[in-house]
Amino acid sequence: MPVYYSLISRGLVVLCDYSTAGVNLEGISLTALGQLGPSDIRRCQISGYYCIYTLVELGLTYLCITDSKYEKEDAFDYLEDVKKEFKIAGLHKRALSCGLYELRIEFGDILGELTSRACGDGVSKLQTKVDTVQEVMTQNVEKLLQRGDGLDDLQGRSEELAMNSIQFQRTAGKLRRKIMWKSVKLWVVIIVIITIILVIIAVLITLVATKKI
Repeated sequence: MPVYYSLISRGLVVLCDYSTAGVNLEGISLTALGQLGPSDIRRCQISGYYCIYTLVELGLTYLCITDSKYEKEDAFDYLEDVKKEFKIAGLHKRALSCGLYELRIEFGDILGELTSRACGDGVSKLQTKVDTVQEVMTQNVEKLLQRGDGLDDLQGRSEELAMNSIQFQRTAGKLRRKIMWKSVKLWVVIIVIITIILVIIAVLITLVATKKI
């Protein structure tokens, strides 16, 4: 369930893009960009096998194309990550005036890394979120200690981290159960197909034996 294509644009001017697909998806992307209205901050469009997600903010559009099985929440999380890293790279001001594909060199590798991460399995993405939360909380604790803030604030941060950990454990449990049920459903389908084949074979053998008699 991969992210096939992603881009950052100013209107219809594509500033940077990245593709993992063996087909050209730029045409589909431009069509989707042209259909965006002033109020379309977050939008999902369907084009045959593909789902096209867009996130618009401060004059820029962040777009990705996935297959139909890719979770909507994961797609928008991916676009939020792209937007965040784009701001960190300090390219937003330049993006408001630069030309077509002008930011490929500066941001192409980063977009590729984010896309590779988004194409990982559910457990990998969950682990990435856990690692991110832990890193943020560790930084917050270090800042608290450096500023000499009270133990009450430190305890509050620790409790917040504990609550986040519990939430991620619950999410991981739901993901494991989802994967297990998919496996069970697959085996049920296989057993039903084998049963039907055996019944057909038995019927054919019976018909052949009846004709011989």
